[in-house]
Amino acid sequence: MATGEEKIRDAMLEELSKHVAKHVQFFRFARNDKEVATHYLFWVGKHPKGRELITDIMGKRSSRTVGGVPTFEFEPRGESLLFVPDQIEQLAAELLKRFEGRTVTVEEVYEEHSVLPGRQFQRKHYKDALRRLESREDIECTPPAHHRPPGTLADKTTVVFF
Repeated sequence: MATGEEKIRDAMLEELSKHVAKHVQFFRFARNDKEVATHYLFWVGKHPKGRELITDIMGKRSSRTVGGVPTFEFEPRGESLLFVPDQIEQLAAELLKRFEGRTVTVEEVYEEHSVLPGRQFQRKHYKDALRRLESREDIECTPPAHHRPPGTLADKTTVVFF
């Protein structure tokens, strides 16, 4: 269940993305007890490249990552989690559902999904999720993995979601 703070943050994200500019990213600042945010920083822009750059910058400044994804939070002292959720797997599941039955490029996947309010994934996370899906044969990429340098996935690669 969402806290009051999360509800306010999500409402802010929705309003900004609907009425100000399509691309919105937030960064949370917390007190030592982490329970209460001291403030939020919202970045709002009209171009997807700006959002990509700011998520890279803010991601590097996060106090910690969870499942390989930055929290976009600054906490004076970070805490480690006992059970870390694999957020890349969660992203992969979201992509399968959202793009089911479609053929798109990697770039189109990133541009369409990353602009949704509250998304904190960077381009590299989308590529990681797509490579996982491809290795499990949940999607088909052109060119296929065996024709690409190991661990790569170009923005122009075509992805077929079954």
